[in-house]
Amino acid sequence: MLSADKLREYFSARDTVSRWWRPEEGPYRHFYARQLRVFDDLLPVKAGMRVLDLGTGQGRFARYFARKGCTVLAIDISQEMLEDARTRARAEGLGDAIEFRRGAVEDLEGIVKERFSIVSCMEILDHLADPATVILAAARVMEPGGTLVFSFCTTDALQGRI
Repeated sequence: MLSADKLREYFSARDTVSRWWRPEEGPYRHFYARQLRVFDDLLPVKAGMRVLDLGTGQGRFARYFARKGCTVLAIDISQEMLEDARTRARAEGLGDAIEFRRGAVEDLEGIVKERFSIVSCMEILDHLADPATVILAAARVMEPGGTLVFSFCTTDALQGRI
């Protein structure tokens, strides 16, 4: 396992993650589509909710929530991924519904002062040195009765080997 500093360095650097992480176009696209169907079936999303999307990457989950009428704050450590996410959100006409901020999710309490109905941590926890710290910080910024949505895929899982 890489140290927290090495992980931050890798994920914030240009031309690293953006070279290989294309879940909407690549081999993960079917998995991503299934995740959205699970969200549709099980997640109580209502227009007007405030959503925090941690490790937004290309903003695919932020855009999902914005399409549902939510106001979204999307955070990522990579400026390059945030630029891509903004471009994709604008292309869908969602630019006004999503605020993008650069920052490390491990520093959440210094980045976020608001409270949220839903906090999304999709495909990020397995890239952190200490995911428990981020989960606890996410719980602190949720409204009472809020929902934490997350995924975790180890390299031992089939998806982690693709």
